[in-house]
Parts: sequence; structure tokens; C-alpha cells
Amino acid sequence: MESYLNISTYPDAMQHLSALADQYHLRASQTQHISYCLLGSDFAILLFLSRDGVDLRFVDLPEAGKHYCYALAHYLFRHRRKKELVYPGNPGDLPPSVTIPIALSFCIELLAASPDILSGDRTWLQTYDFDRMETPKIWLNDLHELTASKLI
Repeated sequence: MESYLNISTYPDAMQHLSALADQYHLRASQTQHISYCLLGSDFAILLFLSRDGVDLRFVDLPEAGKHYCYALAHYLFRHRRKKELVYPGNPGDLPPSVTIPIALSFCIELLAASPDILSGDRTWLQTYDFDRMETPKIWLNDLHELTASKLI
């Protein structure tokens, strides 16, 4: 099982994510398996930090049925990127202490430029061109702890 980094190591990132949560009336939280979560009424945006990088996932949380997960970071990078992600050298040769803050800042910037997604609008899924997956139960268990409804 991959080990996730604690986002509190990156206070600027936490401040930006907290501001997005306030602006879009989302609940912000951390869980055992999710580095940071923005929770809406029927969706969640999950952020994962590991030594391998940063990942964003959009989780659809309907009242009934399957809970699907979408590779939000990949979607935003492909469809909403206005500039390149630039590292000071070859990312493979740089330590995570250099690459993680750069990738995290870039992901937050892409997310902040996506008010439709932060508002829970799912129109963007019409242009989603990656495979969706069923949300892992371990994530649903963590989300269940944050909500009053049973997710699994």
C-alpha cells in the first residue's frame, strides 16, 4: 500500500485549498488514506500526496448506485492547462522535496481555475477521455466518516 504524505508539510497549499473550500462551500478535511478532501453535497475532490507525486480524483457520490472515481489531475492537465509544468531540471533526478511542492502548486492552480468542477457541475464529464474506476472501498470508508450517509 502506498504511503501518503501529510499535507500539513505544505501550509501554503493547505491555505489555498481551504480558501477554495470556503469559496465553494465545501467541507475540507484530511483522513487516514486521503491527504486532503474537498467534500460537496454529492461529490468529493480527493488530493493524494506521495513521494511519487500529486494526484487529484473526482468522486461522484450519488445517493444510490455505484460511486465512480475520475482522474481529475489528468483531465485538468490535458484539457485546462494554460502553461507548462516546469521543474528546475529533470524531474526524475530531483528529490520529492523539490518536485512535490511544484506539482502540488500546479494542481491547485488548475483546480482553482475550474469553478464548474468545484461547484459540482458534471458537464465536464462529457469530455472526460480517461477510464473511470469504481471508487476503492478504503476511500469510501474515509468519506463515510466525513458524511452522515452510508456510501458503501
